[in-house]
Amino acid sequence: MASMASGPTHPFTCNTCQVAFRSSDLQRTHMQSDWHRYNLKRRVASLPPLTSEVFAEKVLANKASAAATAARASFEKVCSACQKTYFSENAYANHLGSQKHRQQVARMHMRDADDASSVMSSTFSLGEPLETASNVETASVASVATERDTDLAHITNGVQQANITDDDSSSRAPSAAADTDDMVEVLLNQCLFCNIICEDLDENVKHMAKQHGMFIPEREFLVDVEGLLSYLHEKIHDDHQCLYCGQLKHTASGIQTHMRDRGHCMIPYSTEDEMLEIGEFYDFRSTYSDD
Repeated sequence: MASMASGPTHPFTCNTCQVAFRSSDLQRTHMQSDWHRYNLKRRVASLPPLTSEVFAEKVLANKASAAATAARASFEKVCSACQKTYFSENAYANHLGSQKHRQQVARMHMRDADDASSVMSSTFSLGEPLETASNVETASVASVATERDTDLAHITNGVQQANITDDDSSSRAPSAAADTDDMVEVLLNQCLFCNIICEDLDENVKHMAKQHGMFIPEREFLVDVEGLLSYLHEKIHDDHQCLYCGQLKHTASGIQTHMRDRGHCMIPYSTEDEMLEIGEFYDFRSTYSDD
């Protein structure tokens, strides 16, 4: 419809958008378009005009942001076990199926069972009947023999409890450390697909783009690159899930091999659900219209 160059066959032009038209009708239609009005505002701000392609991308980004905002308003789930909040149904479902979540739930159940056992033991101890004056004399003969058994039982229980405590401590301490490592020590300079360690986060992003073809969509609107990479890291290393097709494997290395072999080292960003899944790491407010 429009051409960037004017000539005898394109006598009608728009200096604001730097395009030419074959007829006055096309020119008038263009003057009423959102693209033209947007470039008028940029011209007032002494900014160069946007091409129709770039403007169309901004419109799509604006729609995706609005859809993400609406989805967040209607969907918000909190995982009490892992203390995380999710604004995407897909991300929440993936988290519930992850190995990390299942392990955390199992640890919570173990702690609850231990607490319940301790309460029952305390209640039983408090409910033991006291000896009365009428049976003291009768029990005195048997007390000598039973004291030995009682002492032996206490000693045995003490040893067993100590072993259980040691086992719990040895089993829980690494788990707690592992949780801390999972939450804090996500290596942002480690490649998601081959585990190579780069100099820093930016070099890692460049490496993944050059070696594996992974490009971050809408990079100019990305405000939390650390959060995005951490989320992708969790999908690969905790969920063992392919970023592109969603296929699951038994190990992280298995899904990494799958993504490299299939050319799936990509962040999907074509459907509304895919945009919503990572929408929390973006900010499109700068593209909002003033109207």
